[in-house]
Amino acid sequence: VAAAAGNGGKTGRIPFPASHPAALGVTAVDARLRIYPFATPGPQVDVAALGVDVTVAAPGGYRQVSGSSFATAMVSGALLRTEACARSRDPGAMRAAVSNAARDLGAPGRDDVFGGGLFRLPPRSAP
Repeated sequence: VAAAAGNGGKTGRIPFPASHPAALGVTAVDARLRIYPFATPGPQVDVAALGVDVTVAAPGGYRQVSGSSFATAMVSGALLRTEACARSRDPGAMRAAVSNAARDLGAPGRDDVFGGGLFRLPPRSAP
């Protein structure tokens, strides 16, 4: 399960289900890979994805939205196409594949702001 890490700011708490150990906590960054100002940091943040000023369909046209929920939608949709999600349905394998494929952001290595870094699709294994 990919889950939004929340928009409670630096003093907020990671909400459920992102706080659950089996969930993949997703935070939001903008197009310049800067953290969303209202993003909630914490050890449950696993990965960051585009979630700031995202254009979405709305009644009568389109609008721009921001938040970790919108970043989570990007990640969960993409994960459905990964081997770790489609075959094994193993949260540990999925988390490892996502962490290994992420582009490091912020302080070197994993951190509570960006998690493992910018979400990228894990490479496919040879058949």
